[in-house]
Amino acid sequence: MVERAYPVQLRRFPALDPARVVTDGVLASIGGTDAYLESQVSPASRLPDVVTAMNHRPGAAGAADHVGDDHAIIAFQVRAAAEMRAAG
Repeated sequence: MVERAYPVQLRRFPALDPARVVTDGVLASIGGTDAYLESQVSPASRLPDVVTAMNHRPGAAGAADHVGDDHAIIAFQVRAAAEMRAAG
């Protein structure tokens, strides 16, 4: 992300488990402020339908990059301010 000029730096990323989805979050520095991002991380090989969908649009556009079985897929949980107060 930093190489592409996004002001995000990953400070801690959960260890990937090839046997299951990991529900540990990511600690990131966003614009210089630390933030904990709730997430689920899974090996791409465990989500073939998701990988197919993710690769469809770039592939149709002729892009060489694609998600492979050796990649990880991360999904972030987004909460409204009221949900964060209730969860805290």
